[in-house]
Amino acid sequence: MIALPDTRRLALATLLVGLPLLALTFAIGAIGLTLPETTPPCPFVKAILCAELPPDGPWFAAALAPAFNPLDAWRTSVWLDMPFLVAYATLLSLGAAALAARLSNGPGRARWGVVALFVVGAVLDVVENIGILSAVGDVAAGDAPSDALAALTRTAATAKFAALGLGALGLAGLAW
Repeated sequence: MIALPDTRRLALATLLVGLPLLALTFAIGAIGLTLPETTPPCPFVKAILCAELPPDGPWFAAALAPAFNPLDAWRTSVWLDMPFLVAYATLLSLGAAALAARLSNGPGRARWGVVALFVVGAVLDVVENIGILSAVGDVAAGDAPSDALAALTRTAATAKFAALGLGALGLAGLAW
């Protein structure tokens, strides 16, 4: 059995992870990616979702078109997402550990399953980010990303959202 830290250490760890997470959130938001014009139109409110969920290669290229957002802005946003994903997975896992500490007689496997979902979500976020960075490289070279790259990026992003959503439900279940 893995020993859980006491509540004060969890609170300090949460603060140490939470502050950089907030800073990264503001930094990513400050890049100000604008919603690209694509055919069909991007149905999302945030530009990053257009890049995370492309239906095919040509649409992926249109979503990343430098006419809407400089390619360096896409690169910066994706690179800032790398420490962001570590921070959110850690923060959510700390939440599961805090609940586990509070519920010392609670379901042990469930809490580690919740942590595993957050870790899987973060790993899928890395795959998605690599897909976006590869697509940015294709667009910079004057090529459209392949349909396979669009499918990989979309699948990783969709699975990431599913894992994080299930993890959040599991966290709520632990809190219940």
